[in-house]
Amino acid sequence: MDNGNSTPGESPCKCGWMGRNWKWFVPVLLLICGALFVSFVTKGELVKAWLDARNIKTSPPFQMAMEQLRADAEVVKQLGEPLEQEGAASGEVSTDNAKSASGNANFYFDLKGPKGTATVHCQGKMIDGKWGISILAVTFADGSRHSIDVAGDDSLEEAPAWSP
Repeated sequence: MDNGNSTPGESPCKCGWMGRNWKWFVPVLLLICGALFVSFVTKGELVKAWLDARNIKTSPPFQMAMEQLRADAEVVKQLGEPLEQEGAASGEVSTDNAKSASGNANFYFDLKGPKGTATVHCQGKMIDGKWGISILAVTFADGSRHSIDVAGDDSLEEAPAWSP
């Protein structure tokens, strides 16, 4: 019984799936093993970075910074409205897990509006369970910088006065 794949006098290949597909299967298997190895070696640093960026965006200091940015006349004049955070935030927001009454925030993120983009730097501190922002600085795409005065803002009255 000839299946058309053999020459006269030669028996047809009786090799299994691996024998027919090893040329593409072995490299794919090596790539998967390599990716798993890199993932374990880096201890999930990419996942950690993604989770950190997500935690920054949901943190009280980030929300406070966005309120300040949307209320600042110079930022609105340069970037337009609506203002939105763009891309991933970098930095950290940490709290004392034992009592959650103190913490620090130091992060950067990109801000965009219809007229352009900017990079925002925010520093804050939590004292007695209340967040306050100490630095909120904006660097516009043209290189100009604008610091927002957060010390005299009434919307932060529940946050303690703090200066570095």
